[in-house]
Amino acid sequence: KSAFICCRNDAIASAGIILAGLLVMLTKSFWPDVIIGTVIAVIVCNGGIKIIRLSLEPITSIEDDCC
Repeated sequence: KSAFICCRNDAIASAGIILAGLLVMLTKSFWPDVIIGTVIAVIVCNGGIKIIRLSLEPITSIEDDCC
């Protein structure tokens, strides 16, 4: 789950960076970069918090049916 969350966040960040660059070129303003950077930061922080919560969940033990 952690690898999926990290890869998803990387893909979102990459797309956001490209979008921010295009919007900065088109609008001649720095605000798209600030706004999209903030959104990316929130997404990455939420992903990190989710990974920490998942790591703190107790591991369910599997009973051995062998003996």
